[in-house]
Amino acid sequence: MRDYYGYAYPETGEIIINSKLKGKALLGTYIHEIMHILYPGASERMIAIESNIMTKHLWEKGYRKVK
Repeated sequence: MRDYYGYAYPETGEIIINSKLKGKALLGTYIHEIMHILYPGASERMIAIESNIMTKHLWEKGYRKVK
């Protein structure tokens, strides 16, 4: 996972996330990869734009990873 934040496998629903990600980048990457599973035919541009919007709003509302 050197060059990627995450990767989604739409066929199986599996998501792999770079273990070094923290905070907002982690939240955004999960959202981004989930969208790849939900919309496998969508362009990377559309996924990026919409996942950034969702990440922004969820982060502003205080959504964080809890240990």
